[in-house]
Amino acid sequence: HRRRRGRRGARIVASAGETIELFERFGPEDDPFEILTEEVLGVGGQGTVYRCARVKDPSQVFAAKAVPIWRLQNDPETLCLGR
Repeated sequence: HRRRRGRRGARIVASAGETIELFERFGPEDDPFEILTEEVLGVGGQGTVYRCARVKDPSQVFAAKAVPIWRLQNDPETLCLGR
């Protein structure tokens, strides 16, 4: 059962372009996670939360938050960590 995104979620995801597809799979090579980009769980000021699952065992469902790089670059606390 796949949940459809709301209008706001669709707009924000669309405005991010195809960037999230670059990171659709992440984690260890032998047991990666896959972000289910069509399943937006939430959208906020800091990023978008997607449903994700283990590739080997899709019954293990998690959430993954995607934060745009520009958000991190504009965050004063993040800039301090880099020094």
